[in-house]
Amino acid sequence: MKFYYNNEELEIVNNFPYLGVVFTPRGVFTAAQKTLAGQARKAMFKLMKCFQSFVSLRPNICFELFDKIVRPVLMYCSEVWGFHKGPNIEQLYVQYCKCILRVKRSTPNDIVLGEARRVDMFTLRCVGIVKYWLKILNMRPDRYVHKMYCLLKDDCENGKTCLTCTNRTGALDSAELPEEYFI
Repeated sequence: MKFYYNNEELEIVNNFPYLGVVFTPRGVFTAAQKTLAGQARKAMFKLMKCFQSFVSLRPNICFELFDKIVRPVLMYCSEVWGFHKGPNIEQLYVQYCKCILRVKRSTPNDIVLGEARRVDMFTLRCVGIVKYWLKILNMRPDRYVHKMYCLLKDDCENGKTCLTCTNRTGALDSAELPEEYFI
């Protein structure tokens, strides 16, 4: 299969980075989360190198710095790809927590996150997705994002094939949400 634009053949590629997110033909975000984990790993090691200058740094400060410096890299554009489990991202996050708490690598991940009073990155991404969804619901109707959401929602409700959801019984309507969800 060949595609042309202005009489020039377009190259078919296996993945395409766009605005920092790697897209693939199948719509799976494995490559995107691997790329983000690689970029965040660099930031994490740089941060941990800075920690060597301090004799005794409290873990809560280290976690706060992680949240400000590394987590934005890990969560970049997660409103789009966030439902992907992201094993590379979770692994990097738990590795950091284990290092800060100075526990063995064999310590169970749930124990580490509990001791650090942290939740996994997947949970944080899901919260971000819901917040973004609520933001879309409250946008002015003339905004393109709101228009696109309404078109996709209508497609799902009318039983049309929809790439963004598998629910054919209908999407949740904003009228079904309590008032405190709206800004």
